[in-house]
Amino acid sequence: MHVGKPVRATPSQGSGRPMAGDRHSVSRALIELRKLLGETQQQFASRLGTAITTIARYETSRPPRGRVLARLEQIARSEGHTNCARTFRSALERELGVRAPTKRVARKGRKEMLENPITIYPRDRVLEACDKQVAEINLRGDAVVEIRMEFETDKGRIDTVYIVPPEYQSITKKGKSIRRRVPRMLGPSFQIHG
Repeated sequence: MHVGKPVRATPSQGSGRPMAGDRHSVSRALIELRKLLGETQQQFASRLGTAITTIARYETSRPPRGRVLARLEQIARSEGHTNCARTFRSALERELGVRAPTKRVARKGRKEMLENPITIYPRDRVLEACDKQVAEINLRGDAVVEIRMEFETDKGRIDTVYIVPPEYQSITKKGKSIRRRVPRMLGPSFQIHG
């Protein structure tokens, strides 16, 4: 039996939990952004619509996640602080387990990556993304009976739109693909048909 160095387990990229290095880099980027904006913790808390204790916690022990990361990226990009924006975007992508779409554009003779700061899918490809997700869920043996899309306003209101999933889906069970008609949930009257 060969005995080597012990291997330390690390969380997977899509686990939703930030790794230790990520926590520190997000907290450092938040502090850097706040200082670049010339704001106190109280002013920054007001900008984000949160308490000063939350900002203090973000900077020391528990960095922001989810929507807050998306908001921080948006602020950093709009103020021209791209290094901070990249750190927030990277942490958000790891949390969601996805890579945001990017496109290359020529600018002054050199190539530069432009990223959409908030959306994961380009707006014109949302239905394509829904179909892809339905297919992935079908491969796991499940059927999709309802798809919801949420729109959040700047005042915190959330509007929900229901999208009718495909009526016939190819469900994979025990290695076989079975095409079956899927019962749909009854949603509100406004629906997008694909």
